[in-house]
Amino acid sequence: MKKWLLGVIMMALAMVLPLGLSGVCWADTLNPGMDICDDLTDDELREAAGCDVEENKTLMPIAVNIIQVVLSIVGIMAVAVIIYGGFTYMTSLGDASKVQRAKNAILYGVVGMVVALLAFTVVHFVSQSIWG
Repeated sequence: MKKWLLGVIMMALAMVLPLGLSGVCWADTLNPGMDICDDLTDDELREAAGCDVEENKTLMPIAVNIIQVVLSIVGIMAVAVIIYGGFTYMTSLGDASKVQRAKNAILYGVVGMVVALLAFTVVHFVSQSIWG
């Protein structure tokens, strides 16, 4: 009973603590004569505020976005493979071939997740190095 209660308390703290540690957003007052467009860095925000937006003529940001979407899909598929492996492991009923197949599925899912995360990190690092 004590372990269960401790687990519930730890889970509650794990969910609530990040909310209290999040940064506070303060509204910035504009000085007279100061243009709001000078403070905005995101093109979508600049466009929504009615500022002039320079169109990016390169294909690299589009390629980076496509790569990130594909890597996200690969990560989701890796999680699905891990879940499938866990389900197969639980329902194997001691059958050695099913247990081995489940362990392989979990292993391949974890490897796929690691590869997707590393690729996502490399793409993010390279894109930030190029565009700042």
